[in-house]
Amino acid sequence: VSYDLSKISLSTDLDIVANEKLIYAGRFNADLGGEITNKSFKIGITSHNLFSLFPADMQLQTNTNFIYIKYNENSNKIVNFGGGICAIQYANIYQLEFNVESYFKSQKSNGLTDKPDLFDIGLFYRTQSEVGMILGFNLSEAIHLSYNYNYHFGTIRYGSFGSNELLVTYNLTRKPICRNCWY
Repeated sequence: VSYDLSKISLSTDLDIVANEKLIYAGRFNADLGGEITNKSFKIGITSHNLFSLFPADMQLQTNTNFIYIKYNENSNKIVNFGGGICAIQYANIYQLEFNVESYFKSQKSNGLTDKPDLFDIGLFYRTQSEVGMILGFNLSEAIHLSYNYNYHFGTIRYGSFGSNELLVTYNLTRKPICRNCWY
């Protein structure tokens, strides 16, 4: 759906006519970001819809920026829990997102290796009436594939069934750290 949320001003959240005027368009775009991580925390920044910074594509999508921090329990248990908070800037609209996730491992860690999580599942709430779910799994020790579904309870729900996203993450891995080296 092509529209600029920063230019939409509705008197009521139930304005059906506004959603009938939206232009349905499909466009490819790109995102760029970076993270700093340790065993339990992840701090990151990312910019989405980079092509929208160029004049030819400005009418279709708006550049969006994210700053986030996440916590993952990261114990040797098979099931771990985590959560996070994310600040989002979309033109002149600012939102906060709160999320919780569970991480599942195929086996307990013995302390000699740093096994990644096998898959994860989570839920999130974003201010201004948006909810979603996340499902991800490891394709390898360095590549993680995630699926994200968002649904908005505001006015846009009359013209949309939600959005689907696929995310491929490549981790620049370091040599595993020995947690209890005795040799």
